[in-house]
Formats: sequence, C-alpha cells, structure tokens
Amino acid sequence: MDLTLHNLVAMGRRWWWLLLLAPLVAGSVAFFQVSRQQELYSASSTIEINPPSTGTDQYTYYDGSIVATYRELITTDGVLAPVIEKLDLPLTTNQLRAKISTAPIANTRLMRISVSDPNPETAAILANNVAAQFQTFAEDRSRELAGPYREALGQQIAETAGKIATTQQMIENLVQNEDINSPDVASQLNTLRTQLTDLQNTHRQLLVTANTMDLQEAGAQTGVVVVQEAEAPSAPYAPNKRLYTLLAILAGLCIGVGAVFLLEYLDNTTKVDTPYNELIGAPLMTTIPIVPSMTKLPHQLFILDQPMSPESESMRLLRANVEFAVANSDVKTLAVTSAGPSEGKSTVVANLAVAMSQAGYKVVVVDADMRRPAQQEAFNLSNERGLSTLLARSDVEWQSVARMNADLDLKVITSGPIPPNPGDLLKSPRFAALLGTLADEADMVIVDTPPALAVSDALVVADVATDVLLVARSGETRVDRLQAAVDALPETAHVIGVALNYQKRSRAESYYYYYGRDDSSSGSTPSSNGAGRSFGQKVRKLAPGNVNAEA
Repeated sequence: MDLTLHNLVAMGRRWWWLLLLAPLVAGSVAFFQVSRQQELYSASSTIEINPPSTGTDQYTYYDGSIVATYRELITTDGVLAPVIEKLDLPLTTNQLRAKISTAPIANTRLMRISVSDPNPETAAILANNVAAQFQTFAEDRSRELAGPYREALGQQIAETAGKIATTQQMIENLVQNEDINSPDVASQLNTLRTQLTDLQNTHRQLLVTANTMDLQEAGAQTGVVVVQEAEAPSAPYAPNKRLYTLLAILAGLCIGVGAVFLLEYLDNTTKVDTPYNELIGAPLMTTIPIVPSMTKLPHQLFILDQPMSPESESMRLLRANVEFAVANSDVKTLAVTSAGPSEGKSTVVANLAVAMSQAGYKVVVVDADMRRPAQQEAFNLSNERGLSTLLARSDVEWQSVARMNADLDLKVITSGPIPPNPGDLLKSPRFAALLGTLADEADMVIVDTPPALAVSDALVVADVATDVLLVARSGETRVDRLQAAVDALPETAHVIGVALNYQKRSRAESYYYYYGRDDSSSGSTPSSNGAGRSFGQKVRKLAPGNVNAEA
C-alpha cells in the first residue's frame, strides 16, 4: 500500500464515517462512564520538617534521607491507627492509607499531606488529624531513639560517682589511722589518692559527654511542625470529565486510523487507485458510478434516460478509450467479460453500444451469454430467436434475427433460446465465421460473454474476438480474481482495459450531475442529440430484419 498524499486523502474519503464514528463512540462511552463515577474531594495540610543541625548541606541531607523516610512513616499503622481510633472511623488502616497521598514541595522543607474523600469536610478533618498525629509520632520516636543512650550514660555517671565516694571514705579512714607515718599506710594513701583523681577526671568527662549528648540530641533531632491546616474544598478534583473525554476521543481517533490502515491493508478489492497496469497489464478506462434510479427504470439504458448524468459521461469516456485501444486493430470485435457474476458487464455492453452508435459507429451487439442472457432485458426485446438459433441452424441468416434501428445504426442479436450445450456451440466454426461476417458489416462488434472464471465460454469468445474489456465491481471484485481471469484468457486475447463499475459517487460527480443535467433526465423532452426518452422508446422497439422499420 503506497502511502502517498493522494492515497491518504482517498482513504479518508472512503472511511470518513469510521474516522468520525470511532472518536464519537469512544468519547461518548468515556463521558458516560466517568459521569457515573463518584465525585472525590481532596484536602491538604502542610507540615514542615526541620533537618538536623550538622556540618553537611541541610537540603542534601533532607532530600536524600528525611523526605523518603517520613513519606513512608506518614502512612504507617502507628500514625493511622490512632487517627481511626480518635475519630471512630469505620475504616481499616489499609482503607485509610488508600485515601492519603504525600508530596514534598520542591526546594522547601515543606511536605503536603492530601486526603481524598467523597465528602469535602471529611477530607479536611482526616488531613488535619493525620498531620497532627504524625507530629506527635515524630516527637515520640525521637525520644524513643535517644532514651537508651541517655539512660546508659546516666548509669555510668552514677557508678563513677559511687566509686569516688567510696575512695574518699577509704582515704579518710587511713588518715585517721595511728600508723599514718608508716611506709605501708603512706603507700596506700598515695594509691587511693591517685585512683580518686582518675575517677574524678572520668566523672567530669562523663558529665561533659552527657551535656554534649543533650546538645547533640537537641540539634540532631528532626522536628515536625504543622504549618497549615486543611480546609474543606469547594469543588471535586475527580473525575475529570473533560480530560477523560478528550483522551477517549484521541484514543478513538487513533483506533479509527489504525482500523482504516488495517482494513485497507486487508482489502484486496478493486478500487480507483488500484495499480491495474502493474497487476494485469491494462489500464483503468473508466469508473461508472452507481445509478440511483436503475431499479426504477424500465430498462438499463441510462445513457438514454439520463444523458447528462455522471454515469452517462463515464460511458462516453469508455467509448473514447475503446476507440483509442482498438484503433490499430484490423478486426473491431470486442468481448466484454468479468471475473464473476453480478458485476454489471451486460449493462456496460448495452450502454457502450448505444454510446458508440450515438457517435456515428455501426455497432452490432451479440449476447454470447447463453446461460444467463441479459441483453433482451436491457433493450426490451423478445428472445425467441437469437445467437443460439444462428449457431444451431445453418439456414438462418443473421439479419433475420437481428433487431435494427436506422437512427442509431445499432443492431442487437440476443442469445436466443438457452441451449443445453452453449460451450460447444461457441466452439463451432460457425461462431467464428459469424463474428467475421458481423465485423465486415459493422464498425464495432461488442460481444457479451459469461464471467471468465465461471465457465469456459468467455475464453472461447476471447480467442475469437482478440480484444477483451474486463468489467469489475468497485469494492467487491477481488484483485486476485481479476488477475486469475486475465491469466485464464488465451494468449491471443488482448485485454485493452478495465471498466470499474458501481463506483460510489464523489462530490465532483454529484456537482457535475447537478450542473450538467437538463430536462431530458426527467423524460419530458428529448435531448439535442436525439437520446431522450422518446428516442429510447424507439430503441426498445427495434424491428427484426427491417432497417427502416422504426426510422
């Protein structure tokens, strides 16, 4: 699939309804679903986290450790359980945790605690209580962390003080001794006094350590302060109907575009932009629009009843292209076939014949479809005698079964009674001789044949006629079947082109139909070239074997 601008525009025109329907459906479903959701309100309280007084960068320490830790601590059971108990909430800690979200405020020591709830007042109460409880939790946690160290230091200070008192008492006892001047007593006193000095130094160091610890605990402790309480919000934050609807429309458009590309990729049917020259070695000669009033007409000759319509113009374009395609051919015999049934080849044959006769050509139409003949219906003729009569009886002249009209110089040979062996009749030498005779009498012989892939009759006719026009139904005839029909034709057959039938009308065709039509399309007045309804009546009453019968 060649994604040129022209092809993309063509795809958009073909699938405009899908590109419009997919976003519309997606947006409508999203709006309906979002409208059914419960409205939620969000209230936020703000706390300040005071970082420890250290020699490092406060913000680095704050951002790297405190924030991540405290964001997790806010939603722990130790914070949420007291809130539930205090407010007597019918919630579990997991349910309350689902309502809470935390977010630090960039480049500050502030953190926002948000709570969502269907009731705006409840959301504000929960946010304030969670912030307050977290402040209490942080203070208790700091005291719990510093308590064991402070207790161990106090115990060590007390033990040292006790040893000092004991040593001092021992010194006093020795001083009161009568043998204080003895060498042994003097030595003991010196030892005790040295120990006392060491204990007193140790005690002083412990006291200094205790004071230092108090200062460090005061500086290192991270404090939490509620700086702004939550207020009840006035409008819900969710669901955002506009946002979700727009996103759904965008998603629907993407799905629609994807579906169009998938359908185009999987679509193997004939279209206007199908590369016919590459596929079958023949060009697209014309596109024939769908005839809206075909079922209302008493016949299929729209080129007579609607001479200024787009479909009539398409037949005249086909006529011109056929003229150029067979200009160098010695035998002007054209077989018209299709890959399958119901593709409109018989209607194309009838209208092409009228178009060529209107241009001054002597035209003979031969209905070689002796299985499902249609030319007698197109021209409103009797089918008692026709091609099968000529091929079965050698004593019958073709002029006796042909219907003629001098004004159009158009002759029609219907299929005649349906024989049991149409294929054998077409293979007979009489059929080839008949076409040769008709080619000598007329400027163009147009042969209506059965579908090429249905029976072998079309292949026999194509071998004799040499020039073949294929009719395909737009959007229904598969490309591979069209190729198979071309491959099935004999090597002597020359495919001059494709007529794409049942093409949907474009804006340009509708404009042309409105601008170019005249009153002849309504059937009240004949057109200037004699192709109005009154002249169509003459064609319907083609007289057998009498050129001037209806002149």
